[in-house]
Amino acid sequence: MGHPRWDVRAAAARVLGGMGRPECLPALQQALTVEQDALAQVALAEAVVRLSRR
Repeated sequence: MGHPRWDVRAAAARVLGGMGRPECLPALQQALTVEQDALAQVALAEAVVRLSRR
């Protein structure tokens, strides 16, 4: 989640969100609070929603 490239951070968010592992939720939520890139924010938010539903 700390990679310098936004596309790598977004891809990591999609992977973690797709894993279905709720223990990833705190890391995704934390990353969302500091993310500056709009597209990465969307990927993080979607991952948070997906894992929150479980």
